[in-house]
Amino acid sequence: MIALAGIHLNTTIGWALEHAALFFRKDRPLVEKCVRQKPSSFQWASKELKDDKPLAMLAVSGYGPCLQWCSEDLRDDGAVVKAACGRSGSALQWASDRLKADKRMVLWAVKHDGRALDYADEVMTTGIRIWYSC
Repeated sequence: MIALAGIHLNTTIGWALEHAALFFRKDRPLVEKCVRQKPSSFQWASKELKDDKPLAMLAVSGYGPCLQWCSEDLRDDGAVVKAACGRSGSALQWASDRLKADKRMVLWAVKHDGRALDYADEVMTTGIRIWYSC
């Protein structure tokens, strides 16, 4: 059993990162273990780790809305956004403006969740909304 800042970790490690000191939030192996157990624990990772593509991919693949906690660069990375939208199409809301206007990305997101259309660039959605309403 591991003790983290007075919190005993065994089966609930994913929850512990929220209460951990910054020192632990920068520890990639520990953060990865937390994210594997509870993907949303990615929100408490250090700023540097929120820019770690493999870690971000792990998080968004487990829980699409983790995209909101990724760095700006990763929210503009097609692979990361596609993984997030594949898990939850509405994760498109946290993608960069460039990807919200990308036809393939929007269609991928809408395929997984029709509500994703609400987050796509207006120029992209005009034709789709007309087609969808017919």
